[in-house]
Amino acid sequence: MRTTPDRESQSPIDIVPVDAWRGELIVGDGWARFFGRAGAVAPTACRSVQVITAICSWTRIATHATAALPVAGMILRSGETCRIDGERPQVMVLFADARLPGGRWLETHAKLPVQRLISNRAAQWRRLLFALDPSTDLGALLATSVHGRVDSTHLIHAVEARIATAAILAWQRVARTVEVCREGTALQQAARQAGFPSMGHCTRAFRLLFGLSPTMLLGACHDGRSAAAAP
Repeated sequence: MRTTPDRESQSPIDIVPVDAWRGELIVGDGWARFFGRAGAVAPTACRSVQVITAICSWTRIATHATAALPVAGMILRSGETCRIDGERPQVMVLFADARLPGGRWLETHAKLPVQRLISNRAAQWRRLLFALDPSTDLGALLATSVHGRVDSTHLIHAVEARIATAAILAWQRVARTVEVCREGTALQQAARQAGFPSMGHCTRAFRLLFGLSPTMLLGACHDGRSAAAAP
């Protein structure tokens, strides 16, 4: 008798939607950077501030208030949403949790809920984001790199401890999920190894932090390729 294969035993490529985001995702403490091709599915409202920069000079981004406009980059406060045009989808996106120092710093300094970046400012952000690695202290980096030297220690103390602890745990589990998926493990197995009680908990965490499900965001993690290799 023919049997149906266990979905959890399948390769992650079997569960990646064709319209998933495909690129490299690195995750730090309270932040993540995506570099690659944005998918057709736009993020929903989430807890993270987003800094979006076009990789090739400009892209088109639509928000709830405007149609798609050509921009070099954009900053969106937490809770704001946008859609990246499918004809120029190559972008670098920083997701920074607004409950933690780096995201709180961005939330405080964003002049508008949706702020367009001119070319030279987008280029500065692009260089800064490209240099990130998982060990980067985002709050300290932003405080000293974006608007001059600012003491960011008050941001750390301003975050309520219980909320911060829960947020950090979620980011640590997300980081571990990404790491294990990149090694070739199926997503559901990776989520369990990362400490999520169930796949539902994993999906809710990704949607809360990125506005995207893990299957949509981890489109290029199925075989360990980087953004440069993503089709």
